[in-house]
Amino acid sequence: MQIAVVDDESSFANKVKNDIEKFFQEQQKTVKVKCFFDASLFIDLQKQNGYDLYLLDVEMPEINGIMLAEKIRSLNYNVRIVFLTAHENYARYGYKVKAYDYLLKDSYQEELFLMLERIWKEDRENQEEYYIISSDNKKCKFYVNDILYLVKEKQYTVFHCKEEVLHRERGSLQAILEHLPKERFVWIDKGTILNLRYVTQFEKYVITLETGEKLTVSRRLRSMVQEKLTDYWGGLY
Repeated sequence: MQIAVVDDESSFANKVKNDIEKFFQEQQKTVKVKCFFDASLFIDLQKQNGYDLYLLDVEMPEINGIMLAEKIRSLNYNVRIVFLTAHENYARYGYKVKAYDYLLKDSYQEELFLMLERIWKEDRENQEEYYIISSDNKKCKFYVNDILYLVKEKQYTVFHCKEEVLHRERGSLQAILEHLPKERFVWIDKGTILNLRYVTQFEKYVITLETGEKLTVSRRLRSMVQEKLTDYWGGLY
């Protein structure tokens, strides 16, 4: 991952840089962090492909962080931009540039580490390969991230995916689970495997998905599902 830190206070920018490098070192992950103390970042962007994450000070003498974010967005609309600010009231201006997050300077460190962990987890999920069904009668591929849940129907497994798309593959749920991320796909009863990515609520024995669908968790598996969901949500926030 490549990260740019922009702040006219060089001592603060370098402190953030050191904290980022410390986090990635502890996680045994690779990172390259570069500090900028003025709008020279934009000149740097015109020479190369840019960064994966930008941490921008809001108040700077030559150009404020909001304006700089707009320039960055003009080059890469989907990149993550995070504002470093001493004042909470600046947050509302970030809606224009779709800021990923805001960190208050006087208490940024803990939130910074949580945010970096969340980004790393999101990127890992987004890099997943397709799931491929290949047989004499059917060949197709689709994103693992698009799977909501899987259910057993006789000799087949049915993939319930986003946009109400269904795929069928001959084979057991257990065999298919071997090819899916174990921390995210979990059994909720003997005939159903759930993708925790789409869970919005878990109350008693009922799970609600982003689609509004409700699935029932078996009494035997409830504690395990609750533990897995807690671990998954804990890794995101």
